[in-house]
Amino acid sequence: MSVCRKCGNKLKDDALYCNKCGSKIEAVLPIPDLSLKESLDLVETLQTKYTELNDLESEVSDCKNELSRPLVHGRTPTNPFRYFWKFLLASGIAVVVCFWLWLATCFRFSNPFPWPEALTIFYAIIPLGIFIFGLIYSIRASRADYDGLVEYTNQELQDRADLRKKYRELESRLADRKSELIKIDSNIPEEYRNAHSMTKIKYLLESGKASSLKSAITCLNK
Repeated sequence: MSVCRKCGNKLKDDALYCNKCGSKIEAVLPIPDLSLKESLDLVETLQTKYTELNDLESEVSDCKNELSRPLVHGRTPTNPFRYFWKFLLASGIAVVVCFWLWLATCFRFSNPFPWPEALTIFYAIIPLGIFIFGLIYSIRASRADYDGLVEYTNQELQDRADLRKKYRELESRLADRKSELIKIDSNIPEEYRNAHSMTKIKYLLESGKASSLKSAITCLNK
């Protein structure tokens, strides 16, 4: 059973076209009868190209997996209350404390405070100041978080666009590499069209256990 070189679909031995992607199935040519030097040159070339092809396929797969992941925006920090509640609590505590201090100053001492109106305003300003400061701070902090989120989202979208561009370039390079290989290894059996098999064949040729590409493949078949 053969395999489609474009999509990897398993095919029948007599198939002329892939029943999945529609690609034309090239006929397997006989293994050429090359000299030892010619065989080594071809094997080294194929070994390099198969390694490059594997690296490209790995990069394409990584890019595809990265593109399939959803965008990460996180929690939208636009609610000022997530900062304001602490100041609201502090201003409430300040109201209670200042009220008791006001009572102690005005009524519990033998000599009342000479300016009760000023004392009342002074104690009222403290919780009111905490409240106003907290409100302003919370609005500004929430706005800063929102601006940061917008900037992060825009950068994430730009990174995703760059990744799509890289993915298209890698796919184009991968298609070119496969086209180059079809012109070179069309007479190599399907099961040996990989860098690992080329390494074994190269070893057989260099060790003298095989004198040509054809005899090396015959040895692997045994």
